[in-house]
Amino acid sequence: MSASSASETTARDAANLSPGIPAAMLAALEHAALYAVSFAFPALLIRHAGMPDADAMRLIQTSFIAMGLVTFLTALKYGKLGAGLFCPAVTGPSFFSLALLSVKEGGLALLSGMLLTAGLIQVLVSQVLHRLRFLLSADLMGVVVLMIGITGVTFAAPVFLGCPQPGAQIHLPTLAVAIITLLIMSLLSVRGSGLWRRYSMLIGLAAGMALAWLFNVRAPLFTVSGTPALFEVPFFGRAGLAFKPALLLPCALAALISALKACACLIASRQVAGEAEAVPARAEPISNGVLAVGLGNAFSGLAGGLGVSASAGNVGLSLATGVAGRRLAFVLSAGLLLLGFSPRLTSVLISMPMPVMGACLLYSISFMLVLAFRLLTAQTFDARKTFVLGIAITFGFCADLLPGLFPGGHSQVTDRLNLSILLALCLSLVFRIRARRPAECSPGK
Repeated sequence: MSASSASETTARDAANLSPGIPAAMLAALEHAALYAVSFAFPALLIRHAGMPDADAMRLIQTSFIAMGLVTFLTALKYGKLGAGLFCPAVTGPSFFSLALLSVKEGGLALLSGMLLTAGLIQVLVSQVLHRLRFLLSADLMGVVVLMIGITGVTFAAPVFLGCPQPGAQIHLPTLAVAIITLLIMSLLSVRGSGLWRRYSMLIGLAAGMALAWLFNVRAPLFTVSGTPALFEVPFFGRAGLAFKPALLLPCALAALISALKACACLIASRQVAGEAEAVPARAEPISNGVLAVGLGNAFSGLAGGLGVSASAGNVGLSLATGVAGRRLAFVLSAGLLLLGFSPRLTSVLISMPMPVMGACLLYSISFMLVLAFRLLTAQTFDARKTFVLGIAITFGFCADLLPGLFPGGHSQVTDRLNLSILLALCLSLVFRIRARRPAECSPGK
């Protein structure tokens, strides 16, 4: 590569990692599309709890505020606060089992109390993470990212096909909209250049919405009746706080798995930012990111929201478009806060047609899977790494044969993810017992 072309590439990468405000706003719209997909889990919880639409909307609004707070804190670079990375937060499967069990046992008050406890556990984990460097090993993080991607595919495929309920029939117009939307995004990402590639998902999203309108495929995954207000401050802590010692174990498990997911997503964000090392030499940025997630969950518990965790889908999207950086994180966090205080804007976002949502999610997940393979293959495999990877993934899929494996789970998808990550963690601990050489405990080993 010539010196001039190398300088042009460097300048382009710098612009992508520090986009201007208009470019950051357009990129934030792309990322916002993925947030619509993430609310499938709250939709299941809302149906299970039988909440009125008004309470459900306020629960979602409070969760948006918590996500905006975590996204902002993660992007900061101020002492112990912030990792200086673009790593958005989202509601997802990490706390789904705990939320279902808490609502079943004690309603929203118990959910708030256990979520506050989980946030405090994550804050504690962030303070000792620098002493547990093996948690940031490339093989463990690779397993985490891989299972997050596979779990996302398991959820995204039925939405992509327009039949999220078991036994539903595939609707051909719905399938056509989904395929064409994904094809447009992929072609622009592969063949496009400049702005066409940078905003490939946004362009595909617009085309998909137009096709959905044309083919009359407009069924959303979650609906709210009535006309929501343009601006409203969601109630904070109205349900109260409750605690149940019997739920401490599933609470700690959910908090630990969410913390490991945050570590994996933060390391992936470093890859997007162009940092060559698979695992950081210093654990402080990763610890600060986990601290931000813990503070966000503690806030969400106090305010009456849902659990949040790092968003692998948004990190995958930034890898696809090449647009990331702290400025984008600040713009996105401002947009999340705006959604949190505007029920009408929130209702518009979550009413996106299912095939368009599924296409957006599959597009971003494909890059997360590639990133997982990159982490796993950036090292030499030995017997220890082979067993950590093989056993964790194999038994993770065995969760499909054992529904309800985790307390209050009711979801084979979350059981698979939790079991794989937990096994990978336990095996990493077991195989490091009485290691003879310090090199065996290094992050890359």
